[in-house]
Amino acid sequence: MIHEVLDVIFKDLNHYFARRLGVQEPKVVVNNLLSEAGKTPPANQNKLVVSLVNLTTDTFLSTNPSPGGFMKKNPPVGVNLEVLIASFFDDYQEGLKFLWLAISYFQGKAIFTRENTPGLSPGTGRVIVESVHLSRSDNYQLWRTTGTHYRPSIVYKIRFQSVEDVLSEELPTITAVTTDKPSL
Repeated sequence: MIHEVLDVIFKDLNHYFARRLGVQEPKVVVNNLLSEAGKTPPANQNKLVVSLVNLTTDTFLSTNPSPGGFMKKNPPVGVNLEVLIASFFDDYQEGLKFLWLAISYFQGKAIFTRENTPGLSPGTGRVIVESVHLSRSDNYQLWRTTGTHYRPSIVYKIRFQSVEDVLSEELPTITAVTTDKPSL
């Protein structure tokens, strides 16, 4: 599900670049910042590179009434992705231009639904994208952790709820409660 959400959102961003600038080749790639050998992958050349830097989940409490009782099933899972969008352009100014256009895009389209983004799978609820403010120290630590040198970049949190149905079983309705009191 994570790969599908990232793929759909950043394909949509590539379409935005194509409409806005007339560029034919994709300018955004979801990829590692570095290869296992510690080199920049060729696929990152002259692109905005999107890389997952943190993942957390939330669970939601819910009751699931059904006609004969309640359904026993796992609640939906809230997924929080933090992604780094970094400029890997040879031309610094060109990289800044695409980074700014990406920021503008997410400013204008911060909520993705199946209605405004048809590629989202039916098991995905709303997808919400918001920028994450990093202090200078946090930004330094992030880039140090990636193992590469700083590049112009921004971090976004992408939140969505997985509503995929999992195994469930119907539980009968409780109709009476009795207690066994010991007699004195």
